[in-house]
Amino acid sequence: MDGGNFVRLTDEQGWKSSPSWAPDGARFAYVLTDSAGSRLILTDRSGQRFQVGTTPPSLITYCRTSWSADGRLLLFPAQRGRTLVALNLAQGSEVVTAGADSMGPWLGAVLSPDGRNVFAAEMHRPEDALRLWRGTVGSASWIRVHGPAGDNMPLLWRRDGWIYLFNDRDGTNRTFRAASPAAIWRMHPDGSRRELVAWPVRIRVDVG
Repeated sequence: MDGGNFVRLTDEQGWKSSPSWAPDGARFAYVLTDSAGSRLILTDRSGQRFQVGTTPPSLITYCRTSWSADGRLLLFPAQRGRTLVALNLAQGSEVVTAGADSMGPWLGAVLSPDGRNVFAAEMHRPEDALRLWRGTVGSASWIRVHGPAGDNMPLLWRRDGWIYLFNDRDGTNRTFRAASPAAIWRMHPDGSRRELVAWPVRIRVDVG
């Protein structure tokens, strides 16, 4: 952020998506998709790359991989976004969290600082705003949470309890229209104390 040269983190063939830095900034996770399918890759600043996890991740552009605050767990979507997988990197174990049958795919999710809970955005119907839910890792029980008007994509669940959201009030970014004002909001996990953090963020998506 303070300048310097760009460093390329990937050079293999295939589609790279859903990137995220570990909280300590030493590791970087992403999804690699090629003719062999999709797999989760972990790399470090030395350039070494490792395939981690056994469940194939989903290729969903919106949903980033997400870390617990201590860097122990890595969350990623699977089964076309129908489930979320929490991978314990030290143990190699995975805990799968599914949505209800009536739910659509997850488009974004973040872990609580202790890695026990998850806060996620679900696309119920393409024409509707994304719905926010809070649940427990490994449980199929979810609590609906209401955020600011429009589409809300969870970005971060901080140690101080705040959840930060990327908010597109008109939903135009998700439907790839021309230009849309967007903002960063924060709120508590139960949907209380919604606060505007930054406004506006001007996003333009050109589809040629």
